[in-house]
Amino acid sequence: MFRFLFLAFLVSFSASTLAVKAGEMAPNFKLPGMKTGNLTSLKYYRGKVVYLDFWASWCGPCRQSLPMLNDLRKS
Repeated sequence: MFRFLFLAFLVSFSASTLAVKAGEMAPNFKLPGMKTGNLTSLKYYRGKVVYLDFWASWCGPCRQSLPMLNDLRKS
């Protein structure tokens, strides 16, 4: 859990460094799956739409967005 939080911090801290321009490919990275813990690579999803959202339980706007994210997942 600490590694994930640290990674989330690094990504948010260096977002301008990692930002890509329209038309550029996102850099590849690997994260553990929530259910299995197995590493999943972004390149596995190449050509598909990927929505990655970092949020925290203490973040009011983050919690407000959860119903919308549930609806997005269902569609």
